[in-house]
Amino acid sequence: MKVIVAILCLAGSSLAVDHRALLWGGVNLGLASLDYETALHVQATRPCYESDPIWGSTHPSRATFYGRGLPLDIGVEAFGYWLGSKVPHHKKFKWLPFRVVSGWHAYGTYTNLTCGRSLR
Repeated sequence: MKVIVAILCLAGSSLAVDHRALLWGGVNLGLASLDYETALHVQATRPCYESDPIWGSTHPSRATFYGRGLPLDIGVEAFGYWLGSKVPHHKKFKWLPFRVVSGWHAYGTYTNLTCGRSLR
């Protein structure tokens, strides 16, 4: 679903697939899954909790992670893709939202894996 929404765009009367967006969407879906699953694991096995208020709880469920997180990712990526495709002077920013989503899930995974451990 995420990949289809972020990748397919109407180009006149034909349907076009942007392969670069397909790749970014796939990478971000994998990073999101890694982020959510590591968060669930460390919250169950260590004294860790979710600090982001978007989840509404310090120990959100799997359904909450995917149900709120993936639509947020799709919205950010779709807005950036639309902006780069439809507004000529913003073409250089077309891929920035994809990079932002990758970065926040990579950082989320890092904080999940280091939660409850001393970094000294």
